[in-house]
Amino acid sequence: MTATSATTTTETETETETETTTTSDIADTSDVTEDTTITTTVSTTTTTVTTTETTTTVSTDLDILIGDINLDGTVSLADVVKLSKYVAGSVDLTVAALTNSDVDDSNYVDADDALILLKFQVQLIDKLPYVES
Repeated sequence: MTATSATTTTETETETETETTTTSDIADTSDVTEDTTITTTVSTTTTTVTTTETTTTVSTDLDILIGDINLDGTVSLADVVKLSKYVAGSVDLTVAALTNSDVDDSNYVDADDALILLKFQVQLIDKLPYVES
């Protein structure tokens, strides 16, 4: 977001001075009048511009730890329970938790993922994601 504000202050001072001079010619009875006008203008302009820029960064990288359903940084029996509850429809998962839930790399989360995660916890499977050959 960028916000800009501008303030302009203009001060103008004008001074006009008129001087009248009359000259008489003694031999001639006519008077000569001469007007002199002096105008002085002083102008001051101050401009202040303030620009504020706000940058918001949104990270789209998810911390992926396959099998870490509760997002606590470890894969444990609590993750098996949470994934089983999700498969049963009793809890919702965040996008990050869903990404970590696909333990069989099938691009969707189902009961097979819960079973594979349980097998991983009891050490029947040694690594995740587990893809059957």
